[in-house]
Amino acid sequence: MTRPYTRISPRGRQLVSLLLGALLLLSACDAPWAPPRPVPGTLRWRVQITDTQRATPVFVAHGLVYLAGADHAIYALDAATGKQHWRTQLGAAAAFVSAVADGAVYVMALDQAPYAYAIYALDATTGAKRWHIQTRQSPSVDATVANGLVYFGEWSGPVFALDAATGAQRWQGDGANQYAAPAVANGTIYDVSKINNGAVVALGAATGVQRWQVQAGTNCCSMPAVADGVVYVGAFDHTVYALDAATGAFRWGVAIGDEMFTTPAVANGMVYLGSYDQYIYALDTATGAQRWRFHTGDRVVSAPTVANGVVYAASTESDHFVYALDAKTGALRWKYQTGWGYFAPMVANGLAYVASNDGFLYALNA
Repeated sequence: MTRPYTRISPRGRQLVSLLLGALLLLSACDAPWAPPRPVPGTLRWRVQITDTQRATPVFVAHGLVYLAGADHAIYALDAATGKQHWRTQLGAAAAFVSAVADGAVYVMALDQAPYAYAIYALDATTGAKRWHIQTRQSPSVDATVANGLVYFGEWSGPVFALDAATGAQRWQGDGANQYAAPAVANGTIYDVSKINNGAVVALGAATGVQRWQVQAGTNCCSMPAVADGVVYVGAFDHTVYALDAATGAFRWGVAIGDEMFTTPAVANGMVYLGSYDQYIYALDTATGAQRWRFHTGDRVVSAPTVANGVVYAASTESDHFVYALDAKTGALRWKYQTGWGYFAPMVANGLAYVASNDGFLYALNA
C-alpha cells in the first residue's frame, strides 16, 4: 500500500529550518577557536632598549632576539613578547652583535681598559662570557660562522679565522682587507680586497690560501653573495657582477643607477640588492636582466632580507620606512615607519624585527 504524500506546512518548514540552524550552530561551537590572522605590516609589539638606541643588526635564534644597545650592552629578548631574557654589560665603548650560531653570540666590540678592538663569544642561553680576544684593527661588524670557525674581516687588515669554541686564531689571509664578513660556500670563502681596487678573492676556508683573484669593475664595495656556483657582487662603477664560484670567470655584468654597499640576497632565481640611487633591484640570476626595481625614500645601504616570497628592506636618513615588497613583481605589500633604521628586518616566526634610532626594537607582523 502506497502512503499518501504529505505536504509540510509553511510553519513546519520554518521549524525545520530553525532546528537545522541550531544544529549547525552547536557543531560550530564544538570546533576549535582560531584567532584572527594578523594583518601584515602592523605592529605586534615594540620594546624600548635604551633612551638613544641606534640602528643595529638583529639576530633571531632559540626563540630569542639578540642585539646590542646604545649602552653597549648585549640583550636577549623573548622573540614572542619582547620581554628581556638576559643582558650582558661588557664594559666596552662600543659593541655590535656580529653573528649567532651553535649556541653562541659573537660580538665585535671596542674595549676601554685597555683601549683596543675586541671580539667576544657569549653563551646564547645565559649571556655568560665564553671567551674574549683583542685584535690589532677594527673587525668587521658582522661575522660568518661555518665548520667550527668564525670568519671576521678588518677595516685595514686581512680576513682571519678564529676557533669558534676557544677564540684561538686558526689562520690569517694575505692582503684581503675587509669591510664585512666573507661569504662561505663549499669549503671556500669569498670576499673583497681593498688592495688592487677591491678585487674579489676566493680563499680556502680551512687554510686561508688564495684560490683565485678577479678584478670585477672599479673597487668592489659590496660583500659577495654565493648561490648555485655563482658569486654576485656590486662595484663602485655602478655595476653588479656575476662570477663563476670555482674559477672567478666572468658570467655577466649589469649597470644600475649608483654605488652599492649592500650584500646581495639571492632567492627565487633573482638577485636582490639596494643602491645609493634609492632603488631596490631584482636581477635575473642567469642573465642579469632587470626583473623589477622599487623606489624608496632614500639610500639603501643594508642587505635585503628575503622570506616567504617577500623582500624586506630599509632605507636611510630622510626616509624612516621599512618596506615589504612582492619578491616576484616588486609590488609594495606594506611599509611601516620607524624612528630611523639602516638595517633590513630579520624575519622569523611570522615577525619582522628591526632596531631603530628612536630607542625601540620593533616586531612587525610579516
